[in-house]
Parts: sequence; C-alpha cells; structure tokens
Amino acid sequence: MENEIEYGMEYSNEISDSPMLDLSPEMALGLFIGITVIMLILCILMIISLWKIYEKAGEPGWASLVPLYREYILFEMTWDNGWLFLLTLIPVLGFFVLVITYYKLSQVFNCGAGMFCLLLFIPMVAYLMLAFGQAEYDFSLLSGKEEK
Repeated sequence: MENEIEYGMEYSNEISDSPMLDLSPEMALGLFIGITVIMLILCILMIISLWKIYEKAGEPGWASLVPLYREYILFEMTWDNGWLFLLTLIPVLGFFVLVITYYKLSQVFNCGAGMFCLLLFIPMVAYLMLAFGQAEYDFSLLSGKEEK
C-alpha cells in the first residue's frame, strides 16, 4: 500500500440522494399522463391543420389522414406529380426532395422565406399558420400553370 496515491475523493457506485431521482410512482404516473395529454393535443392540432391545408388546396381533407396517400397528395399540390414522393424513400436524396417540397409548399400558398424556414424547423407552427391564416392555395404561382 506504499505505492497507492490518495486523491482526496471517494468514489462509489451508489446512487446519490439527488432530488431528480426521488420520483414516487404517483409522480411518475402523473408526469406520464400529463405528457401523454399534451402529445394528444398536439397530434389533434396537427390533424386539424393538415386537414384544413388539404381542403384549401382543393383536395379531400381525409387524405391528410392516410399516410402514403397524404404524401402523394402533398406532391400533387407542390410538384404536380404525386409519384415523386417515392423519391423521399431514397436515403440522402429524400432529404433534399423534402426541403424542395417545403419550399414549393410555401410558394403555392404565396408565402415567403419566413414560412419556408418555419416549415423546415418548426413545421407544426407553419401548418397552423397555413391552415388558419390568410394564405390561399394557388398552384399557378409555382409554375405559371392554370390553377387546378
């Protein structure tokens, strides 16, 4: 024991008496229920806003509820070719296609770069603004074509 160096600190594997770890089962259940309720409210807001956006674009609102059909209709609204949504399945290319799709979505609703940034970074807020704001869908803004 002559060669041991003492550092002045004791290390142990025991859990400390931190207040963060002192969570009773009732508190954990309450926290779980609270987070679940908040998430359900956010999901319902998202469903309502997407439904409204699709209706503004002249598409059926229920289309926003069906996963693959939702993307098909989104690409119909922005690219005029719904089957392009299959490009999102290609790993790296899919990211860039979605970024361009968000840009086109902000264009067809006659919104600027701010809406594009919101769609990229805080899509829930952007969807609420598109759904309940003054934005109107106009496909002719995108490509000079007649509105559907």
